[in-house]
Amino acid sequence: MGGTMSRIYWDSCVVIYRVQGVAPWSRRIATRLDPHIDQVRIYITPLIRLECRVFPIRHGDMPLLYQSHTDFSLTLPGATVSKIL
Repeated sequence: MGGTMSRIYWDSCVVIYRVQGVAPWSRRIATRLDPHIDQVRIYITPLIRLECRVFPIRHGDMPLLYQSHTDFSLTLPGATVSKIL
């Protein structure tokens, strides 16, 4: 990925698969991203944050809802997560 920090604008499905550990996608995302996690800045929009809340609200999964409401850096160790306003 080079010597400079790359920007990654994640789509909601990538965030959902990675944070919720949806197989086999979570593993594939981790395989590609984890070796470079300290070299990228992940951007997440307010719309993506809202889309990530649909499943937990629908299924009453409060811990997962809390994860989607708090900083995604907690669930993506080593990542630099930025919000786009």
